[in-house]
Amino acid sequence: MSFSVNPTLWRQVFAVPSDIADRHIKLCSGVALKCLLLLLRDPETFGDPAAIAKRLGQPVSEVSDALAYWVESGVLCRSEGEETPVSPDNSAASQAPNPPPAPALPAVAPQRPRYPRDEAVALVEGDKTLSDLVGELQSLLGKLLTSADLDVLVALYSFYSLSPHYILTLINYCILIGRPSMGYAEKVAASWIADGVDDEGIDRHVDRLLLRRTNEGKVRAAFGITDRNLTSREREYIATWFDRYQFDLPLIEYAYEITVERTGKLAFGYLNKILASWHQNGIRSVEEARRESKPAAAVPAGSAGGESDLNRKILEQFMKD
Repeated sequence: MSFSVNPTLWRQVFAVPSDIADRHIKLCSGVALKCLLLLLRDPETFGDPAAIAKRLGQPVSEVSDALAYWVESGVLCRSEGEETPVSPDNSAASQAPNPPPAPALPAVAPQRPRYPRDEAVALVEGDKTLSDLVGELQSLLGKLLTSADLDVLVALYSFYSLSPHYILTLINYCILIGRPSMGYAEKVAASWIADGVDDEGIDRHVDRLLLRRTNEGKVRAAFGITDRNLTSREREYIATWFDRYQFDLPLIEYAYEITVERTGKLAFGYLNKILASWHQNGIRSVEEARRESKPAAAVPAGSAGGESDLNRKILEQFMKD
């Protein structure tokens, strides 16, 4: 049985370089091929990864990985003046003029070598450890590794000299926090390396990070924060309450109740001042906090002096701030 294209479809056509079928058809992923076809069909509409992602129903990270393959292969060229690599963390919003600051993750050192697909595949085939890593990562990520993924994997293994345990722990962490992208994993790896996280300490480091995320989730639920992300300052407060002060959630919730009662809103700054004062005064439980907050017996109920001096000072300082 032979096949041919429906003749009526030849009424509208666009050109596809022969090299795509001759050289890349076995190397590129299905998503990469779809991205390229859309770009060839309508480069003005689909020159943005976000537009392609919307059309294909794929994550922007997956589309960016696919486009990175064509850039590395020399099939696609970036626009003049654009120096930012195509990566899973770029989006249409991030390309706008004067974008907001990104999360604090250091950029990957620009001098690290790039590994085109042919070179990466040859390295993987010649190293059983790398070959095994590819299989385990594909199982973790639930997909075949793209050319961009292989480039990052070889860099993590060869350039950064990370052990298989480190790499697998790193990728698993990214999956757990909802960022299953090799490009993002490389940025995280650069951050951890800069912080001195080595193979012996990576498990403890990941446990600490995941515990902080769990604590942040508990606080968000307790405070009813469902419509926005926590700010970096709020995350620092929460880390201090749990890690440094070693407070439990009920005590933090009680401080939240006092905050709302006295300020009429959720005010992290005021709440933090309460918890800092309790830490300084050795208060460790809700009962101790309630006793500290009770007015002195000699002060008539309802009078301005009904508050404890400490609580009044906190409120006064907060209003000044």
